[in-house]
Amino acid sequence: MESKSISEIIKEISDLNIPLKEKITKGIIAFLLSFGLVFGPIVFCVNMLIYQKLRGLLAFSIVLLTVLFSFLTLKIYYESTVRKRVKDINKLVIIPTFIVFFIGLLVVGLLYFMKVI
Repeated sequence: MESKSISEIIKEISDLNIPLKEKITKGIIAFLLSFGLVFGPIVFCVNMLIYQKLRGLLAFSIVLLTVLFSFLTLKIYYESTVRKRVKDINKLVIIPTFIVFFIGLLVVGLLYFMKVI
């Protein structure tokens, strides 16, 4: 099983010559689907922030739901745009982007809890 580099995958995606209108349409659909799936639990967590003892847990769950939202948006967008014509896209594009975003939100959350920001 041969693994590709990120630049090769990006070149394969650009070689597909997907029209800009289709990319924008799929991006909006992916955003709305992800928003619809994740918005309800986020609203619930925000409303539960009135309880003092649960604030840390609820803030952490809001961060996790935000990460889930970004992951779903990327996954739905790439899967609908590429339609399994490009292999290894999950392993080399979606998952690393998801991990970097999660680490960034985790650092911001830790800085907030340590009263730095």
